[in-house]
Amino acid sequence: MQVSFYLDTNQRTKNPEKIIFCYIRGIKTYETIKLHTGMRIEKQFWDSEQQQAIARGKNKYPGAPELNAFLSRFKQEVRRVYQVNCFKEEKISYDELKQIIISHFKEETVNLFDVFDSYMQIKKTDVAFRTIQRFSTLKTHLLNFQNEKKVKVTFESINHYFNDQFVAYLVNDKQLSNNTVSKTVSNLKVFLNWATQRKINKNSEYKEFKCKWNETDLIALTDAELMQLLQFDFSSNSSHDRVRDVFCFGCFTGARYSDIEGFRLSDIQNGTWQLRTQKTKDTVYIPLNDFALNIVEKYRAAGKLPVISNQKMNDYLKDICKEAKIDTPIKKIKYIGAERKEEISPKYALIGTHTARRTFVTLSLEKGMRPEIVMKITGHKSLKMLQKYIKITENIQEVELRRAWGNPSKLKVIE
Repeated sequence: MQVSFYLDTNQRTKNPEKIIFCYIRGIKTYETIKLHTGMRIEKQFWDSEQQQAIARGKNKYPGAPELNAFLSRFKQEVRRVYQVNCFKEEKISYDELKQIIISHFKEETVNLFDVFDSYMQIKKTDVAFRTIQRFSTLKTHLLNFQNEKKVKVTFESINHYFNDQFVAYLVNDKQLSNNTVSKTVSNLKVFLNWATQRKINKNSEYKEFKCKWNETDLIALTDAELMQLLQFDFSSNSSHDRVRDVFCFGCFTGARYSDIEGFRLSDIQNGTWQLRTQKTKDTVYIPLNDFALNIVEKYRAAGKLPVISNQKMNDYLKDICKEAKIDTPIKKIKYIGAERKEEISPKYALIGTHTARRTFVTLSLEKGMRPEIVMKITGHKSLKMLQKYIKITENIQEVELRRAWGNPSKLKVIE
């Protein structure tokens, strides 16, 4: 029996990536069994003599080691299925053997996207709405990738070669930043872990996928900017006034927007907000400073804060911060593949609801609060998680250095 690999010769398809087919000959001299491997590659990267991806030289294919390893395993599995069934005590016909081989490599009966829908339905009762939105975006990317690249996305097809193709698609076709791509792949691994734990997925190659993060500059208000916004007169625009109050409340408490949305006056006991967080379901205790208490008092009659949708809040925030002249030029650097993109924007254009939480963490540390206390208030489980929210300013560096070293000691001259 001879097992070989060939590219699809159909010239009508516009997709430059050709299907890799497996041909099985020699079981019956006059007929060839043709199997779809589920893999694709451009012709320029294919070595037709070796029947594998080019691993060296000018036309080296980036995912050659993984793809060639997959094809080798595919060939071994073909031979294994043949031997197991061909050498049984009871004789089977060629047609029966052919059907067994084709059925063995037939497309999986468990549809990955059906399982994905079930996963999101189950998780709706367990995670925040924004988390469900992120997984919904992941599903959209996977479906678009499947349709545009003509690559069937199944549990079995998610290997290193798939990861190479999917990442390239997100970077080159969708122009997503490296960090967004890494978060997308990370979310895919979360879903696959869930499916693996429930014995739905038996392919563990995804566990080796690496998510590389580029360091980014986080946006946080300085103490002066926060006071400038808090004291700005928005009396002529009640909508802006309410948005400013809700945002500043977040800056003074470090609470997530989803938790501020659920805030009720009855949650305050002796000046402390007892909060059951939406995201982690943990209970945290947030002592309210005078600034936060003043905002609460302003809306005491309503019994809650005037929270609007996250999307509308983000739109309004840019307007009110622009009006309050929080417009320091900020340089943002992001990477799309190997390309470095630099943009300079006024600070107000980069502010969103999550800026409040970062502002609380940064200013609390700058004012001398110990990290472990900040973690207690924000609900962060580790210092590593907290550090993602810290915007280290030049001011805090100077404050910490002087606190540590103080004034230099006078040196005594020894003759």
